[in-house]
Amino acid sequence: MLSSALSVSHFAHAFKAEYRVSPYHYIIARRIERDKALLRTTDDTIASIVQCARLSEPIEIQ
Repeated sequence: MLSSALSVSHFAHAFKAEYRVSPYHYIIARRIERDKALLRTTDDTIASIVQCARLSEPIEIQ
């Protein structure tokens, strides 16, 4: 089994230094952008997009 050279804390700090947001906020922002694109380009309902995105409330993608 291979182990990572970075601790979780070191990775989070390095990620934030590079992208200026935490890994969590980066992932959430990418999901929101993808969901906005789906709302613009598909006939999917907000509820189905939210379910696919694993967000808890439709209001989160505004």
